[in-house]
Amino acid sequence: MFGVIEKAKKVMASYYLCDNCLGRLFALLLTGMSNRERGAAIRKVIAMEYEAKRFKIKRENFYGIKFRKKRTSVKKPQCYVCKNIFDSIDKYVEDALSILKPYQFSTFLVGIKMCDEIVMREEQVLRTCGKSYAEDIKSELSREIGKRIELRTSKAYDKDMPDITIIFDLEHNKIELDVRSIFIYGEYSKLVRGIPQTKWDKYEESVEDIIAKPFIKALKGKGHVFHAAGREDIDARCLAYRPFVLEIKGPKKRRVDIESMAKEINKSGKVLVRNLKLTERSKVRAVKKMAMDKIYRVVVSFRDRVKNIASVKGILGIVEQRTPRRVLHRRKDIKRYKKIKSIKWKKVNDKKYIFEICAESGTYIKELVNGDNGRTKPSIAYLLNNPAKVESLDVIGFGEKDGKKE
Repeated sequence: MFGVIEKAKKVMASYYLCDNCLGRLFALLLTGMSNRERGAAIRKVIAMEYEAKRFKIKRENFYGIKFRKKRTSVKKPQCYVCKNIFDSIDKYVEDALSILKPYQFSTFLVGIKMCDEIVMREEQVLRTCGKSYAEDIKSELSREIGKRIELRTSKAYDKDMPDITIIFDLEHNKIELDVRSIFIYGEYSKLVRGIPQTKWDKYEESVEDIIAKPFIKALKGKGHVFHAAGREDIDARCLAYRPFVLEIKGPKKRRVDIESMAKEINKSGKVLVRNLKLTERSKVRAVKKMAMDKIYRVVVSFRDRVKNIASVKGILGIVEQRTPRRVLHRRKDIKRYKKIKSIKWKKVNDKKYIFEICAESGTYIKELVNGDNGRTKPSIAYLLNNPAKVESLDVIGFGEKDGKKE
């Protein structure tokens, strides 16, 4: 079995390696020193052996070493594995710092996209001496660049949840930034009809736009995604407060005055927000999974005079709903079974009533009223044997959410 020096001599007989690449072959031996220091130490021991007794070795491996009896080449050779890439680390760091200037961040991570050629050459060398004590070049480059950036910026290196990941693409000689999104939890109320929850080309604005705009401006984000716990129809108001998470992508700033954001949004007169606070990505899934009962106020007009209004209690329990015709162009035609938990009514006149309905999440309320040509069974129109039309629809409350009543 070869020892450290024998293995190193075997490699150096065929290749010239810089101190980093030589030391990296034995990176898992000892601690408290860099691979460059480790490689330099091994090289000097081998040089002393060589001066005592010559053996087969690439003479370039002794560049910079002064022998008493022999001369070495004065021209710096090129490392077989890395092509002297470690000499460029300071330049990589300077380039990265220049790109990072506009960004606010407290933590960072360094990522490396390696050249295939470097990886292949490294594997070739490792076949000569084995991988038992070796570290790969990608890990060393990431660590050495990270140490310098940490020193220059006083920012913390974070492998788990960095604000920014600095990616050095060695194949294409460029630097990319992967900036962690900022997530803001809140609850919104939509005060007007005629605007969609999310962006839609047919409409000039949306709930999403109104909420996101001040955050994009303050955080200098590249874009945003709006995640909400369900949605209301465009022509419906949401007078209760619906949970949401706003994701700001690629933010250059990471600090924001939440209170001033709320005031800016609420000035719109169309949307109100409350309980705004910074959160994490995991909250997106939690909000998306919320299946809250909803309480609706529905103004309904009937074709004929209503005579037997108490019959609407027949709606209570499970109703069958096939995908409404109005959304068939974007939803699969399937049957859904939803529970209607309560219904109250108030008479406006003989042909108009206001209903308050508590229904399971995902219930199509307009179809619950009009029956959608028999696709929802039963419906209010069916139970009263009287064609019905929804004049207005509001979400006025939510049922159970996380064990609490909204």
